[in-house]
Amino acid sequence: MEQQSDHRRGPSGAGSIRWCLFIALFSTACSLNVPTPTATLQARPTLPSPTNAATGITTVVPSARGATSEGVHVTGADSWQMAGFSGKGVKVGVIDGGFVRYPQFIGTTKVVARSFRSDELIEDRATDSDTIHGTACAEIVREMAPDAELYLAATDTPGSFVAAMQWLVGTAGVSIITTSLGFYGDYPTDGTSELAQAVDKAKAAGVFFVKSAGNFADKHYAATFADTDHDGFHDFAGGKTKDSMTVRMQGDPFEIYLNWDDWKQTHVNYDLLLYNSAGQEAARGDIDQVRTGKRPVEHITGTLPPGMYTLKVRKVNAQDPDLPMNLIIRGAQPEQTTPDGSLTVPGDARGAIAIAAINVRTDTVEPFSSHGPTLDGRAKPDLGAPDRVTSGAYATVGVTSFLGTSAAAPHVGGAAALYKQAYPDATPDAILAFLASHAGTPQGKERGENVTGSGRLSLGAAPPNASSDAAGKPAATVAPTGPASRSGPVFTDDFSSPKSGLPSKGYVEKSYHVNADASALTVLTYPNDLSASNVIYAVQARKTAGADDGMMGLVVRRTDDRNALFFVIANDDAFNVLAKINASMRSLTGGWQPSAAIMRGGLNTLRVEATGTTYLFTVNGTVMTRATVADFGDRSGYGLLAGGGQRASSEITFTNYAVTVP
Repeated sequence: MEQQSDHRRGPSGAGSIRWCLFIALFSTACSLNVPTPTATLQARPTLPSPTNAATGITTVVPSARGATSEGVHVTGADSWQMAGFSGKGVKVGVIDGGFVRYPQFIGTTKVVARSFRSDELIEDRATDSDTIHGTACAEIVREMAPDAELYLAATDTPGSFVAAMQWLVGTAGVSIITTSLGFYGDYPTDGTSELAQAVDKAKAAGVFFVKSAGNFADKHYAATFADTDHDGFHDFAGGKTKDSMTVRMQGDPFEIYLNWDDWKQTHVNYDLLLYNSAGQEAARGDIDQVRTGKRPVEHITGTLPPGMYTLKVRKVNAQDPDLPMNLIIRGAQPEQTTPDGSLTVPGDARGAIAIAAINVRTDTVEPFSSHGPTLDGRAKPDLGAPDRVTSGAYATVGVTSFLGTSAAAPHVGGAAALYKQAYPDATPDAILAFLASHAGTPQGKERGENVTGSGRLSLGAAPPNASSDAAGKPAATVAPTGPASRSGPVFTDDFSSPKSGLPSKGYVEKSYHVNADASALTVLTYPNDLSASNVIYAVQARKTAGADDGMMGLVVRRTDDRNALFFVIANDDAFNVLAKINASMRSLTGGWQPSAAIMRGGLNTLRVEATGTTYLFTVNGTVMTRATVADFGDRSGYGLLAGGGQRASSEITFTNYAVTVP
């Protein structure tokens, strides 16, 4: 069969209407392990944009949203980059069908490209949503690990895929390979195919191999052949008719694969039959596997008029055993689907890290993301990672966001490059162990084993004692010289232990939960302070329950009860920056401002970068505003804040808090 990308198309984006509020903080922020009493939210007229010479406050208009994948921020890769980890010295291979216009999106420095296709092309002559796929995948790796050395391999057949693997491992000497190509139908998913064996050889050579799980959860049917009425046809339990499945054709090209578990030595013959609404045969697959010795696969493809069709599976010899079988249906809508076992090859390889797609806005697994287990019962996928992300490459062909496990996999490949730079001697198993141990828990009921594996990709805080030099050099140890004189993370909280300084009841599975009452604000500060003029404060936060207009934010530069700076976002797409100076509160943004960068219901990365008296406020990598505030000293405290909605309470969940001296 031909290789297929694991990319899905679809719209994204949503509008919002923001209620106008001004926060009045009547209480002081806590300095010990007790939360601040809630402060009242009051509806007030929007204030004019302030410029006050007496207090030294100025503001800058927010910038437009950029094109970088939101996954860079959601996974915490941006925090690692700020700490000096950029994939420098790490070689990453990317295998895809081609890389049209790749110099435009990933440059030509630190890039080597080679074609293994029959036409020897790296860049297709046409640029469309299919040909841009490989470039979009490489673009994500570049965004996650900007200084990694990329080796691009263009392939068009299973054989050329294996050849590309051999080149990347044996000649290029890469440490990481990521691919968002999938093979299905013609191969068993038990790790025995030539493709899976090539992956296992790569892992044995020390290569961390990342593979998209596939987008077949809603296109796959699995069952053991059953024929209770002895008519020769499989019984589709729960279908409209007992011995058939209804399939809706849209008038587009379609293909249907049938395979059954008879891979070692074919001795059973099944046929695949398709009928139109008049009962006339429209297509069939009827290879005699017993006579020809061909693989246990039937395949029909073509284009048929729109309408309802009937699909049947027939066992040719009634005395043959009933075997597990799979149907894969593309370009048509089947009546029944079975997500389990819908992985694409070589994601089934023992040496492969299979990646599920998690919607970056809802933090839930995509309904099409392929599930495990493998045919021989091993749990897959291994991790989940973001999709529906902004893509500069796809934007050029009119696609608003990059969907599918194709988008998810290169995020993991890029994250692995950051880790490999930090720990040059890390083995593939060590990389996976780190990513698995730091993974977050997605939202929704569909998650865990055989769905999202260990969870959502999350790097956590950058390691303070690892090397940020090029991979291959010994990791350096940073001497504990104290917060005032060292660079790198000076305080991190992954919320795994109540000892980090916040009230203990909020710690839940490496996250911190705050239940904020309606029209109230809860401010929590750590019992630490920091003496440094240049500091980066960052946290990931989301509204996990309650009012849609719940709020979350950062407390920075808290010098005492009367002076602090607050960066607040609301779940319904708005932000505000507040300066409390000598107990007087001012909005530096003229009240609440709308922003499309805020992911409603999703995981948001909030960051405040202080450079002397200048502050840069960003959400998910997009600049909200800049401000100059001359009233705060270098020694100051820091913390979090959470707020309920205007009329109802909210639950706000925080992960991966870090304070860093750049």
